[in-house]
Amino acid sequence: MDKARNKKIFAIFGPVLKALATGILLIVIQNNSLISDSIFLFISALAFGFSIDLLVPVRAIWSQKFLRKPIYLKGMSVANLVSRTSRLTGFLVSAVLFTMDLRTGIIIILTLYFVSLLPILFIDTSKDTTIGRETLREVMKDGIRYMGKTKLVAEVVFISSFSALFWGMSDSASSVMINRVFDLSSAYLGYTFFAISLGGLLVQL
Repeated sequence: MDKARNKKIFAIFGPVLKALATGILLIVIQNNSLISDSIFLFISALAFGFSIDLLVPVRAIWSQKFLRKPIYLKGMSVANLVSRTSRLTGFLVSAVLFTMDLRTGIIIILTLYFVSLLPILFIDTSKDTTIGRETLREVMKDGIRYMGKTKLVAEVVFISSFSALFWGMSDSASSVMINRVFDLSSAYLGYTFFAISLGGLLVQL
């Protein structure tokens, strides 16, 4: 990503991909086939996950290049705080929307993804210069070599992998317990993730 000539395209592609992933859910609602619904849900989740991992490195690179060093750490802290607050609000709003009407909730979320494109379009990327034309394979090799030479980076990657595994298992367990064990609506899943995000926000403060 750091070697990409036009990172703005990737930043724009992220929300568009999220919107497409959300739009697929409308197809799932119309269908009654278990097999096709499972396939569409998998494609939607895959596209959504890809869009998240696409935006995070772009934001990190832009923050490092556009913010001056004295305010870089403050800027990243504010960005993380805003991100956590927005995520917190999103879980709560989605829970409320899905208690009213599932299709309406999906359409509203779909609209918000397209609205989120507007700030990206106004970002000036003229200072975002890229040096070198390394291929993706070369960049990955350099990253693996650096991780092998730097013990701290390898430890961070190792710990992050287990952390992601834990959160993935926790999210799946929460979904199963709410829908099957407690026989509650999907709105309660939003309330659960709202509480989890609230805890993360309190730690950030």
